[in-house]
Amino acid sequence: MAQTISNIHVQYTVEFKKALVRLANHRYIQVTDMADALNIHPVLIYRWRKELNDGKWKKQMMPKSKGPVGPTKNDLHQKDLELKKAQTKIKQLEKQLKLRQEDIDILKKAERFFEKHRQ
Repeated sequence: MAQTISNIHVQYTVEFKKALVRLANHRYIQVTDMADALNIHPVLIYRWRKELNDGKWKKQMMPKSKGPVGPTKNDLHQKDLELKKAQTKIKQLEKQLKLRQEDIDILKKAERFFEKHRQ
């Protein structure tokens, strides 16, 4: 007879749900990524968001955020510049590696050549 796996139901606190909804409302955070990280179904987060917006948790409503959330354009520009510098450095290092590999190949061929002529 096959055994069935019982479903484990976890009760999350209202504070936990609010924190997740607050993160889910962030511009640069994907709900599916959060759900994967927490090993829960994304539908839970969407349902909690709807419950909060519908006033199901009226006494414990979240305060509305003031101002923009997330990095500014200047921050993104700086990160973009850093990324371009890093990509340039990677290309430079790849070229150096290729030259060193060619040097090693030439030295190996020379070593084999001289081994043949010594004997």
